[in-house]
Amino acid sequence: MKIKDYFFSSLPYIIFIFCISVIGILQKPLLNEEKVWTSEDFARQDSVIKAQLNLLQKLPTLGFDNLLASWAYLNFIQYYGDYEGRNLTGYSLLPDYYKVIVEKDPRFTGSYLLLDTATTLFAGRPDVSVDLINYGLKYLTPEIPLAYQVLMYKGTDELLFLGKTEEAQKSFETASEWATIANTETSLAIAQRAKETAQFLKNNPDSKLARASSWLMIFSNAREDVVRQLALSELKKLGAIVTFEGNTVSVKMPED
Repeated sequence: MKIKDYFFSSLPYIIFIFCISVIGILQKPLLNEEKVWTSEDFARQDSVIKAQLNLLQKLPTLGFDNLLASWAYLNFIQYYGDYEGRNLTGYSLLPDYYKVIVEKDPRFTGSYLLLDTATTLFAGRPDVSVDLINYGLKYLTPEIPLAYQVLMYKGTDELLFLGKTEEAQKSFETASEWATIANTETSLAIAQRAKETAQFLKNNPDSKLARASSWLMIFSNAREDVVRQLALSELKKLGAIVTFEGNTVSVKMPED
């Protein structure tokens, strides 16, 4: 192969590496861990992260979409888990991470499960969560692992936070269909629960049982104690009786 031909065939990789290097240069000021950080430091850090995410949205991916999504997801986990920083500056950048990751790799179903809870509960933007799930659903099929879970989260956002009962019913119905197609022990159990929740909403749009089922899903999938405590608190507000048996949690409503 001629040097000229080799250069042009390698050009996309060179451009990609250059762009990633630019992001790395932006991130370099954040790597000084020796100093004691102040609220101003964390605010400046958020400004740098915002610039990184804006650059990622405009970055020519050159076929590396999945890699960029994974890279952004790892950075999201670091941002989300920085409790000291988040206590000072909040979670305002969560929707930006969500947008970059979903738009770069809408089939990255595992990312929705944490991004959705984080954006809805901590950033207070269930509307963004639902909009991005709707975007991702254009690329998802029942055969993709955990795709049905994405629909479960969409239905939960619509039911508990947006008050869109009819849309939630449809989301749970589709989630049940997709979970049935997945045909695993876990998916079939979720399919039954989604089907029952959809039926509850159809017969009684204000069903406490349907809401309890949704909060139970949030509790079961939560990775943070604060989210689990919120879910338990909301379940108790609904009058639910919560019982624990080993690693299993169950909820019984008085209306049962």
